Amino acid sequence: MGENVLIPQWKDRVKTCMAGEEWVDFMDKSVDKGNALEYLLNYLEIRREETMVFADNANDAGLLQAAEESYVVSNARPEIKALGKYICQPYWHKGVYKVIRDRLGLDK
Repeated sequence: MGENVLIPQWKDRVKTCMAGEEWVDFMDKSVDKGNALEYLLNYLEIRREETMVFADNANDAGLLQAAEESYVVSNARPEIKALGKYICQPYWHKGVYKVIRDRLGLDK
């Protein structure tokens, strides 16, 4: 229902997106995980090139665009997969955990 009914009804008034199989996010149009990450990067004086993010759903689109290293789990929505730089295994295969361990050199 959410994707086909609620989003079209509200999309011109607020930012709407699927946040899971049964969840729809409704928020002010300025609210975005990417904006939050950019704020933190500026506040903490961290470069974009030093960031890595993980995503799975439509509410992560801005986050993927704000970070240099962006991973999308393999079971993510197709439109989100297209935004990520890399694909990793889903949570039930510990995909995020494995990528972090690998990037930190803990499995060598």
